[in-house]
Amino acid sequence: MKPTTGNIALVHNPLRWWKPMTWLYAGIRRITRSEWNHCVIFCELEGQLFVCEALGKGFFPYPYEQWLERAPDRRTRLLPWTCDVSEITPHFGKKYDYWGTFVAQLLFRIGGWWIGPVETRATRLLACAEAVATIYQLPNPWQWAPCDFLAYESIENERPRVSSTKTHLKSERA
Repeated sequence: MKPTTGNIALVHNPLRWWKPMTWLYAGIRRITRSEWNHCVIFCELEGQLFVCEALGKGFFPYPYEQWLERAPDRRTRLLPWTCDVSEITPHFGKKYDYWGTFVAQLLFRIGGWWIGPVETRATRLLACAEAVATIYQLPNPWQWAPCDFLAYESIENERPRVSSTKTHLKSERA
């Protein structure tokens, strides 16, 4: 099934001892006690499908085909959430949240203490799950990890949906 705008993919990049970044991915999975180390959101721009993700240089769209080729051994799980493109594009170009990812998330996952920025300050910089949670206007988006999106799947097949005319979250039957 090809993704559509607003769909979320949870990502598992396998550990490869010769690829240093895969050690980081394994660490994220260990800390979050999940099989997912990354997440992305899809959007269609001018008829072309893009993967929007937060990487070291920030939150940007990449052509879907390029994303597939970049890591052919990754495993994904597609969550069929939906939103408007207009909810995604305002976040393009935001810088990556290194502190939130590598310090604040670590302490939050281990001990339950949040020491990172909150509210408006927290949404100026984005990590992967933080970007998706911000787009969907979920509570405390700065504290989200990829595995946290799975909680919505167990609530009678209801999916969060953002309305472009309202700023609150509403549910829509899948």
